[in-house]
Amino acid sequence: MDILTLRQKIRKSGYRLIHIAERIGITPQSLSNKMRRETDFTRGEVEALSALLGLGPSERDAIFFQKCSLNDNGRESAPSAAGEGIPAQKSK
Repeated sequence: MDILTLRQKIRKSGYRLIHIAERIGITPQSLSNKMRRETDFTRGEVEALSALLGLGPSERDAIFFQKCSLNDNGRESAPSAAGEGIPAQKSK
């Protein structure tokens, strides 16, 4: 997830995080955890947040569905079909 771009889009929107959390149906604490990459956004949350921020499909995909990235543990992760990060298998 491209958290820096997401933060920029949120800042430009003028919405407060508490409002965003309410609009996408999660608690402010849950949104905070997602923004710190402690938990993943669900596909429904991604869709709701994208609509709220006015993100087009290409912007949404660039922010939330990068091909592969390193998670906080330094392991590779890739988005699953549900839009949630899962560990990618390493080739031997």
